[in-house]
Amino acid sequence: QVEVAGRLAKEGTITVETAGKQVASGKVAGPLPTTPGDPLECGADHVTAVGDYRVPNTFAGKVLKAVVEVR
Repeated sequence: QVEVAGRLAKEGTITVETAGKQVASGKVAGPLPTTPGDPLECGADHVTAVGDYRVPNTFAGKVLKAVVEVR
């Protein structure tokens, strides 16, 4: 079991942590480059890609819990 967290700061800096350690960071223009055409999904993207990948895009593992916090 692994916990993954992503944080997007107001100025566009994003950090990604897994198992409590930062594994990536960078600057982004905003939370999503396009508006999703489908509802919030966890582990799958069935209708509209919000990044540079093809749909359907399904996570092969098992998502035990998902928490979304907006601050």
